[in-house]
Amino acid sequence: DQMEVDDNENNNNMMVEQDMPTPTPGLPEHTYQLQSVVSHHGNSASFGHYVADVFRFDGGGWHRYDDTRVIRTDARTVMTGPNSSNGYILTYLYQPLWEGCKAEK
Repeated sequence: DQMEVDDNENNNNMMVEQDMPTPTPGLPEHTYQLQSVVSHHGNSASFGHYVADVFRFDGGGWHRYDDTRVIRTDARTVMTGPNSSNGYILTYLYQPLWEGCKAEK
């Protein structure tokens, strides 16, 4: 199975650095950045459909993985869009590590 990125579908929502929310000030050991959200659509864990929104440093920002279809998205859509209310698994990256990964891209 091959996946391809659909650049045309979400051109208006392409992630730019300014779209990333500014972390809430706090102690460095307690600062994390959202890296991915797995959402579930359906009546139970046994039935339904899973979609993943993932920030990729090597892929130019946020992408939505939906079966064999991959489209670009943005931070605002991930955090406030229709999938924001049904997050099943959320992963975070330690902010200093996030900054290091951004610098390496």
